[in-house]
Amino acid sequence: NEAGLAVAESSCTANTVGWPVNKPGGYNLLSINELSKIALERCSTSRCAISLMGSLAEKYGFYDDGAGSPDAPDYTNSA
Repeated sequence: NEAGLAVAESSCTANTVGWPVNKPGGYNLLSINELSKIALERCSTSRCAISLMGSLAEKYGFYDDGAGSPDAPDYTNSA
């Protein structure tokens, strides 16, 4: 961003799965892509970005784009 903040994403997998609101049973609003974009829009330091992304994920819910669906969760890459 204009402050020099950059975000690089390297996901590790887990056996926790959440789904976005547009899928049956989903109630989570944010993916890592959306969280990263919001942090780059609002923050100028990495400390701010980490804090903001964590608090937004806790408040609005986080989902993994590759989690499958509620009737067929995809744990293929789970740790």
